[in-house]
Amino acid sequence: DLVAGNGLLELTGSTSQNLDFGGDDLFNLEIVNAAGGVFIRTAKVNNEVQFNIGDFITTNDSVLIFETTATSADPVDDSHVNGPVVKNFDSNTEFIYPTGHGSSYNPVAFEPQGASATVMRATYFWNPPLSPTLLEPQLKSISTVEEWDLTRLSGTEDGNVTLSWDAD
Repeated sequence: DLVAGNGLLELTGSTSQNLDFGGDDLFNLEIVNAAGGVFIRTAKVNNEVQFNIGDFITTNDSVLIFETTATSADPVDDSHVNGPVVKNFDSNTEFIYPTGHGSSYNPVAFEPQGASATVMRATYFWNPPLSPTLLEPQLKSISTVEEWDLTRLSGTEDGNVTLSWDAD
């Protein structure tokens, strides 16, 4: 049984791992496996997820949840989350979602305007959006090659969103 409040669960190896933590909350989680790890059940992290090498693969049914105090450490092109990431907020502290696709790290940040309990899910997609010409008045342009989906799952906080992009 995993005990919240201490310890590090380090995923090592050389073949892809199916990840089922039995519904336990994890304190620290680290991936050190170039072949990656596939979540087959949702997992919650209370402190930190450390990205060393390899990706975590998630789905809407088997997601990685960052609890209110949890952070993400050192995601890069070679180590991030491919799929949705959920963050529970209870403060106006910005969180940078460690999202990407394949060998590309493509974070999105959300900073709530207030401290009400709010849950947000972020997913990065390396594909064109369905309606790249439907601009809201405050938007200047829409990418024709990629998109992020940032969805409020519960709560009422609005906030500031920061997208990333690079030369690719």
